[in-house]
Amino acid sequence: MLAASTGINLKTYGPGALSTAGYRGGAARHTAVRWNGMRLNSPLHGSVDLNLLPIGGMERIRLDAGASAAAQSGGTPGGLLDLHTGTDAVQAVGALELNGGMGAFGLMHGGGVARYGKDQNAARSWSARSSGQWSTARWDYPLRHPDWGDLGRMPDQELERIQWQQDLAGHNAKGDRWHAAAAISHVDRLLAPALFATDQGESERDRMGVATLQWQTRPMDGARNWSAFVRSGWAADQVLYRNRQAGIVSRSEAHSVEAGGGASWHPVQNWHLEAQAFLRRESGRSGGLLDPDALAGGTDTSVLRWEQRLRASAVWRPSSALAVRLDLLQDRYGGRWQPTLPALHLRWQHRFAPLVLQWEAGIARHYTRPALNDLYWHPGGNPALDAERGWNADLEAQLQGHGPNGQWTLVVQGWGQDIRNWIQWTPGHGGYWAAGNIGRVRGAGMESRLEWRWPKRGRASGGSWMGQLLYAWTRLHPQGGTVLLLQPEHRASGLLGYSSKRHPMANGTLAWSAGMRAVAVGRRFAASDGTRALPAYAPLGLDLGLVYRGPRWHARFGAHLENAANSWMDAAWNRPMPGRWWRSSLTLGWHGKADAQ
Repeated sequence: MLAASTGINLKTYGPGALSTAGYRGGAARHTAVRWNGMRLNSPLHGSVDLNLLPIGGMERIRLDAGASAAAQSGGTPGGLLDLHTGTDAVQAVGALELNGGMGAFGLMHGGGVARYGKDQNAARSWSARSSGQWSTARWDYPLRHPDWGDLGRMPDQELERIQWQQDLAGHNAKGDRWHAAAAISHVDRLLAPALFATDQGESERDRMGVATLQWQTRPMDGARNWSAFVRSGWAADQVLYRNRQAGIVSRSEAHSVEAGGGASWHPVQNWHLEAQAFLRRESGRSGGLLDPDALAGGTDTSVLRWEQRLRASAVWRPSSALAVRLDLLQDRYGGRWQPTLPALHLRWQHRFAPLVLQWEAGIARHYTRPALNDLYWHPGGNPALDAERGWNADLEAQLQGHGPNGQWTLVVQGWGQDIRNWIQWTPGHGGYWAAGNIGRVRGAGMESRLEWRWPKRGRASGGSWMGQLLYAWTRLHPQGGTVLLLQPEHRASGLLGYSSKRHPMANGTLAWSAGMRAVAVGRRFAASDGTRALPAYAPLGLDLGLVYRGPRWHARFGAHLENAANSWMDAAWNRPMPGRWWRSSLTLGWHGKADAQ
């Protein structure tokens, strides 16, 4: 859904394998990922494996870019993927859900969700949400090539994934709110071999843990309203990689701990000020070893870094139509002060019923430090690397319309960026890859999105339609080298769905829904000299759902057909994706009389 409904580009090495996000031409390290405010980007490699993310109980998923996200993302040019979990509204009794399903290529999954707590309308209340998921698959799908036809079946790529998440939230009699969350993910997977290679015995064991705690005071009444918050978080990531045929073992461990807080206040009516301060500790241990017996030979690299972050912002609203925001970000990392990163963002809105026109423009300075692997990975790390630095600017126009039959939104964005000292790993001498800086990379692009909702009214039909069309164009101009990225120049996607009205049935209601998802991705080059390119592809997904709601229980059934067009996809060189395949799920839930559904 993330790939179909946003302009983000997902680079994956197969179902359940490593998957990273790139945006606006950047690498995975250029897109910051946060979970309840905690930065998840590994200090070792700077990116996040999306298959490890705990996705249970997501309350909000937002992708932001440009000057509006520069300070929040820590100065990364690609933007911010912000994830927030919640406990759901629970009143007195709570609810329980159990789910399970199966699919093609040995896919099986199951899990459950429990919600419980004290009445949300009480002076003091709390609510909790516990969720767990498990899945396994073989992914032994047939190999196909557009020129050579069927090539047999993929050797088993066994996958087992276990995830657990716990949320706890509440408020006291004063109105102060608190939220605690913790999650853990464990993935064991055999990796897909290259298209024409024999099984190399590649395997990975990946583990991720994350926990956050936040306290938010109720905004104080009066002419100078103010509020404050404190937040702490912990994240850990461990990867063990083995290639039995080549005799390679690689291990990495990363830990991040941060704590801090902030305050916001309104000194006068048209001004809003914020200030935040955080202390973060990052540690990493990694080893890229060509001999498994050398794992205990002292060739691992261990690094510890401290970061102090100060952030201040001011918002000025001279009128209800205009808002101006200035952010300043200052980091001290590894005992050295980093460049100050300013960001300026303007928003102007004009209403002429039934339309609303909104303009946004911004400019920001960005600064991306080398990851610890870039500097110290053995072999290939380069301690002499310079940090990436530059500027980005963006302009957006948004037009909204609504009426008795529905609403629609049209968004058109244009952006440009200039990055110096771009960090890139390329094949070097001795058969291994090495990190280096290339002189300068300029990028430009645009993104357009049209979405609409059309609720049909009348006695005969109470269903509704929703749809979305998205197109993104990205162009990079490197100087002093070639950018080796699997980033398409053209990318389009579309969503179309229909939800029926609720039909009375057996003391309850029955409703159905159907949807279609399509993503079209253009050619991407996969060689540093630009001579090797991955093909364009356009997978199509179909969805069907049934929902029954009774007085005390409910049931949901979903069926999904992936890659319905049976197109040949190769997300990474010689790493083919499956053709047409299916999956299904069934969820049974119970809730108390006082629970709000």
